[in-house]
Amino acid sequence: MKKHLIRLLLTAMFFALGLLLPFLTGQIPQIGNMLLPMHLPVFLCALICGWQYALPMAAALPLLRSLMFGMPPIYPTAVAMAFELATYAFVTGFIYNILEKHNLLKKMPRIIDLIKWEDEKKESELKDNLCYEQNKDSLIPINKRKIGVSILLSIITLGIYKIYWIYLLVKNIKSIQKNNSNCTREMLCIVFVPFYSLYWWYTKGKIVKDKFVDHKYSAAGNEIVYLILGIFCLSIVSMSIMQNDFNSLVTENTQTTQRNDDLLKVYISLISGMLAGRIVWGIAQLILLGIKGNTFTFSAFISGAFLTAFPGIILQLLLIPGIMLALDKMKLVKFKRE
Repeated sequence: MKKHLIRLLLTAMFFALGLLLPFLTGQIPQIGNMLLPMHLPVFLCALICGWQYALPMAAALPLLRSLMFGMPPIYPTAVAMAFELATYAFVTGFIYNILEKHNLLKKMPRIIDLIKWEDEKKESELKDNLCYEQNKDSLIPINKRKIGVSILLSIITLGIYKIYWIYLLVKNIKSIQKNNSNCTREMLCIVFVPFYSLYWWYTKGKIVKDKFVDHKYSAAGNEIVYLILGIFCLSIVSMSIMQNDFNSLVTENTQTTQRNDDLLKVYISLISGMLAGRIVWGIAQLILLGIKGNTFTFSAFISGAFLTAFPGIILQLLLIPGIMLALDKMKLVKFKRE
């Protein structure tokens, strides 16, 4: 009962924030469409309180704000936003709850298995380490990257950093294979040869998984999952999963490793919610404008959902995981909901 009351109070707080934050943009539609101030409290409520609390709050937020302050316009903008924000709340909260509460990342190794390497290996176990190179009597260096930062840099640089990131993954795979060959030809094929990336993700995902299994570890490198993600143009999710595996090879701090896992759950939930919400918004706009005899083109969807909203998307990807991490470090709101 106490937890239920606390979540209700937090939901009310996020609802109030959703009403007030648009005033920071001066209620100017062009600025609001860029910075998306009402989205932030909806995502935070879904992650902290759960979709059961966030969904009704998100659906009512744009409608009530339209009635109270006249912005956004009730039809079709506020109505379409109600469907959009409700989808954000449901998908983000539901996926995060499944990943976190049911520990799906560990219980379903054929989908995303993030079981970690042991933090310290005894001296006698060193030679069984995947990164151990016997002829040099040393550990192979593995390129470690912060997943959240890498995703943001990939978006901000319009994919340029993503190419560099995948180059580092190629080097990591060659390292665990004890392969010193040049990466240039492989990178050229990935970047320029159509559909080669699907082949690469399938074969390399299997190699990483098999190498981990040979050394009695589990990996997120499931070739089937990587192939499916590649088909749906979600290779950046595959890169995040594989990078998380490689990060675990060199991470020495268990708490830091756990926080990286928690942030990965936040990003997976957040990006899934963003994509689903924008699709629902596009469908709602198509129907609502069609009722009045207007058209809603695909170019208008891309412009409204992604191009115009690009600054707001970056802001959300920066602020929301950062807020979740800060709240967890201050022990105000833990990643794990009980």
